[in-house]
Amino acid sequence: MKHRINFDEGHGVLNIHFVGEITPEEYIALNEKYKSWPGEKPKRILIDLSETDLSTWVPWDRETRKRVNRSIEPFSKDTKVAVLGVTAISKMVMKIAFNVLGVIKTSKFFNTKQEAIFWLKE
Repeated sequence: MKHRINFDEGHGVLNIHFVGEITPEEYIALNEKYKSWPGEKPKRILIDLSETDLSTWVPWDRETRKRVNRSIEPFSKDTKVAVLGVTAISKMVMKIAFNVLGVIKTSKFFNTKQEAIFWLKE
């Protein structure tokens, strides 16, 4: 898988870095990694979309969306999610995803990693 997930212990932030196209299979595999995270799930998450282009994303068909939604483990209500590397179109896509994940009120978009980490640690 070209996408990466790791925990930055220095900042207490889970980093999810998407690279290239986001296929349903890779999205589900990344979510499986999150679901199997040992211990308590991280409450501060940084999603980096700077190496993908959601503006060219072709929406998945209805059956694919159902399969992906069944695989998703929603974040807890107190999870903060910061996102880097978004365009206007990818921001709309991410807002829909955040609504499904239950973090629409605790998510924010940033231009730099430093700004995102500062906000996550507030």
